[in-house]
Formats: sequence, C-alpha cells, structure tokens
Amino acid sequence: MKKKTLLIMAFIAILPVLAVIYLFVLKQSDVRPKPSAPSERVPGEHVNDPRNHVSAKPSAEDIKKAQEEKMRKEQIEKLTAAANKAIEDKDWEGLVNILGEIAALSPSDDNNAKIKSAQALLKAKKDAEEEALKKNFQSHYDMAESLCKAGKWDDAIKEYKAAMEFAPQYQGLLSSGIHFCETRKAETAAEIQNLFAGANEFLVAGKYLPALDNIEKILGYDSADKAVLELKNKIFDEFLLKDMAFVKGGEFLFGPADKTVKIYMQDFYIDKYEVTNARYREYINDAKAVPPKTWPDGKMPDEIANLPVTGISWKDADNYAAWAHKRLPSEIEWEKAARGEDGRAYPWGNEFSKDLCNSAENGLASAAAVDSFSAGISPYGCLNMAGNVAEWTSTKYGDNPGENDVSMRQFRVHKGGSFLYSADKVTAFTRALENSVVPLIGCGFRCAVNR
Repeated sequence: MKKKTLLIMAFIAILPVLAVIYLFVLKQSDVRPKPSAPSERVPGEHVNDPRNHVSAKPSAEDIKKAQEEKMRKEQIEKLTAAANKAIEDKDWEGLVNILGEIAALSPSDDNNAKIKSAQALLKAKKDAEEEALKKNFQSHYDMAESLCKAGKWDDAIKEYKAAMEFAPQYQGLLSSGIHFCETRKAETAAEIQNLFAGANEFLVAGKYLPALDNIEKILGYDSADKAVLELKNKIFDEFLLKDMAFVKGGEFLFGPADKTVKIYMQDFYIDKYEVTNARYREYINDAKAVPPKTWPDGKMPDEIANLPVTGISWKDADNYAAWAHKRLPSEIEWEKAARGEDGRAYPWGNEFSKDLCNSAENGLASAAAVDSFSAGISPYGCLNMAGNVAEWTSTKYGDNPGENDVSMRQFRVHKGGSFLYSADKVTAFTRALENSVVPLIGCGFRCAVNR
C-alpha cells in the first residue's frame, strides 16, 4: 500500500507534461492527404470536358505506399487506444513507451525531443522513488536488527514486516529474521518462567540477593509483568531497604556556610549505618573478592564484626555496592542525608559536641561500632555521618567547576571525616579527594539505592 501511494504521487506530478506530449504526438500523427494542386488547362476549356480526363493506372510502388500508410494509421489507432488505457490505469511508464512508438510512426525532431524529455523525467522520478524505498527499507531493517539484539522480539518482528513492505524481494532474509525472533520469544518466555520460579525459591530460603539477581535478569528481558514487579517490591520492602533511611526529594542547602547553594534532589534511600566488616565478609565469600588490608592474613577477627569496614579503595566499595544491588551515594546525596534541608553544619545542628560523634576530640583514636553515638543521628536517621570513618561517594574529581588537574582524574570524593579529624573537619560539608584505586585505612562507605 505504501509503495503504491508513493508511485501514484510521483507520477501525478508529471501527468500534465505527459498529457501535453500525448496530445502533441497525436496531432503530429494525424496524416491527412493534401489537396491536389489545380491542373493546368487551356483558357476556354471546360473542366468537365471528357476529352480532358486521362485515366492513370496506379503503379505497384504507389499501391505499396498506400498499404503502408493504411497500416501506419491502423497502428497509430491501436497505440492511441493503448495510450488511453495507460492513462486510465495511471501507468505513466507504459504511456511514455507508447508515445515513443507513436512518435516513431510519425517522426518529428521536436516530437522526439519531447518524448525523450518525458522519458528522462520519468526515469528521474522512478530513481527517486527507488531510493526512497531503499532508505525506508534500510531504516526498518536496521531498527529490527537493533531490537532483536536487545531481545525486544515483538517490536523487532513489527519492524521486519514493515521492511518487507518496501522490499518484498528480500522476503527470504526478512522471514528468517521474523522466524528467529519468534523462536527466541518462545525460549525467553520459558527462561523468564524459570527465573521467576527460582526467585521465589530463593526468597523462601531467605536469600534475597540471588532472588534479586533473577528479578534483574527478568527485567533485562524488558518484561514488565505485574507479578515480577510485585516480587521486586516485596524484596525491596522486606530485605533490601531494611536498615536504610528514606530521604525525601526536594531542595536543600549544599556546601559551606558562606557558600551554600540550593539544590533539588529526587527521593532516594541510604544506609543508616556504615557497612560493617561482617557484612563485607559475606561479600568476600560470595564474590571471591580480595579482603581488606586491615584484616590480618585476610581473615576478619570476630571482635571487629560490627565495626565499619576500612582499608578498602573506592573501587572495592563500588564493587560491593553492585553486589548488594545498591550503589554509592553521590556527594550531594550524602550531604543531604547528613544535614537535612536547613544547611546545618553537623547532623545534629550547628554546635559541635564531642559526645555526639567519634572525632579526634573524644580521644578514642579508633573506629567505633556503626550503631554508636546514636544521639548524633542525622535528620533522616543516619548514624556516624560526622567522624568515625570517612566515607567514599560516587562523585569523581572533575565533576565540579574548576577541577581541571588531569593528574587527579582517578580521584574520588569522600565525606564526613574520621576519628583522626578535629571538629572543623567532620562537618557535613567537608570534602576530601583520594585516589580511587588506593585502599585507605580510615575510610569506609555506606550505600544508596533508588526505588
């Protein structure tokens, strides 16, 4: 249907030219006998005098010419009827060919020139139409291939069928693509069913991370099945968001007191506590990752189980977050979780107190348990966001204006300060930069996630 529409539109544009040529050729081909010149006669003679009539027998050549002329006229009449039929059928290419035959039977330089001009115009229109069809085919075919690679089988099938409308000569190739998509669609449905059943089995066994792995694989197939989304929400509510604080979106004051700016944030969740050594050990065992530098002989002493994990690089923290189906918070997210919306200097307010955080002032000189100093809780319920251990964020050097030192491209921001820092260095807005691949003894992390 699309191809037919393009054809009609293309040749309607040259119809007036063809019609003029057609009428011109017909006019040129209307060969009528010219009137004979009056015969010379002697003055006084009567034209009807029988003595003046001379009977002449036509020669064989004259008879042959008369027969040829008759055949020529009959052929022109047939071609004229065919031309009318071509116009009725909107067969413009056929019409030009017929006019060319008529012109050949009634030759004229001007007539032939016009026929050639019409033929050239028709060829240009036809070439343009073929190019448009080729482009439309290629566009749909490329889209079908892309969707096929993405596993979007139904959409890919639609594009293959659309491509076939513009290039039926490639039906074999396109049918093969459609067959492949239909086969993979059936296989994918079976894979999704198995993954979903496995996710439920993991959940019953209390293994929420493998269950989430299966859910993420299902969603990777672009499946938005209601039961899948409901199971994901169940895992989030009962497991993933456990011990996480909800940070409501909106504006807050970001940066030092003398340079605060208003920034708008979307909703997100962040861990209430720093990641512990015990939790990090689960990751090490499951992912076969390298233990922290702070563990003797690569083994975690039981007495540090509830202390924040340290001696890790930014890359280590990022890998853990991915394993836990979370991510590292950005510097802005971390700061909002620590100070709320009103721009306070510390999680609890603007006045420093050594009793509310593990800084150099209280003299512990080491990390404390992640649930300690609960009186210094942030507005959103997060602990130890001032002191204890510094915390890696996802923000890298160069994200802020003026950070142009090429040698620091691998550096990442960490926030909050540690037990080694004094009061002015454990504010919510204090930031520091360290090489992302170097493990830091006094640096740990917490994770964030979006619903």
